[in-house]
Amino acid sequence: HIYQHMLWIGPPGTVSPLHHDPLDSVFLNYVGEKRLTLFPPTKKISASADDPPDDDYYYAGAGPNGQTNTSPVDVEEPNLARFPRFVRAPPATVATLGPGDALFVPARWWHHVRATSGQFVVS
Repeated sequence: HIYQHMLWIGPPGTVSPLHHDPLDSVFLNYVGEKRLTLFPPTKKISASADDPPDDDYYYAGAGPNGQTNTSPVDVEEPNLARFPRFVRAPPATVATLGPGDALFVPARWWHHVRATSGQFVVS
């Protein structure tokens, strides 16, 4: 079943910040090039006094908009002084999609997206 579809059109340099979606997604890249940086939906393994148990590596909801599916961490230039737990996040998987490429992104997987050229994408 397809529950929702989106059309993304944008110029080079367009960025979607680190976030996750509640449903599985398939990115169908028709025109241009797009780089996706993906992280699994994991919580931290242990807690200490300066690392509360309810927080995760991606600081969900800590950004200016308070959305719990969005992270204020800039994965291209992370501020580790401000977001020190991000250094312990699992290694990222990076995928570059060109014209005709498709990528499945499971629900709740964190992803950051940058268009490296003009884009036309359906997800």
